[in-house]
Amino acid sequence: MRFALRLFLSLSVLTLVIAPVTHAQRQNTTLVELGIDASFARQSFHSEPDRNGREVTVNVNTIDIPLSVIRAGFFITPTIAIEPAFGLRYQSIGDANSSETIFDIGLPIHLSENRRENQIFIRPVVGLTHVSTDESTSVGDVHTSDTQVNFGVGLGIKIPLSDRFAARFEAQYRHAPKSDERSAYNQIAALAGISVYVR
Repeated sequence: MRFALRLFLSLSVLTLVIAPVTHAQRQNTTLVELGIDASFARQSFHSEPDRNGREVTVNVNTIDIPLSVIRAGFFITPTIAIEPAFGLRYQSIGDANSSETIFDIGLPIHLSENRRENQIFIRPVVGLTHVSTDESTSVGDVHTSDTQVNFGVGLGIKIPLSDRFAARFEAQYRHAPKSDERSAYNQIAALAGISVYVR
């Protein structure tokens, strides 16, 4: 788990340092795609087997409107971009509240380079989610925090609205291995957003 975390952080730093330099050096690929996405996601958490070999699966549905994440895609070729994304989520249930910080790195691969037509894309993604929870109990306040790595792939389409704007829709699957505090989960999500292209 520590190796995966180190690998993710190294790739994150590399992306943030190299991507802007690379796209600045290439005059024909200086395009940047900025965007926001709303999402509907279903997560299936799987518990560890008990002494009798039984597992418990808990399904959690989340809807993030108007947005789930903000993203910035740096095109390194006319059809491939490096796309960091960032999101925050807060929820309060009874005497417990939790906050999630989400950081993703995606690699959208477009099947065509013509932005004036519908573009189908495949987007491998690796993510990092930090969860911090505070709960009031009869014995006092309890605080826990955990960082969980996840990875997956999305299939989507971008529909041009003008020369600079496009609607973006994506179906996505992710898997997260068990971390110190959180169970492993599988996630299926649908994303809908708006992109704006800048140079």
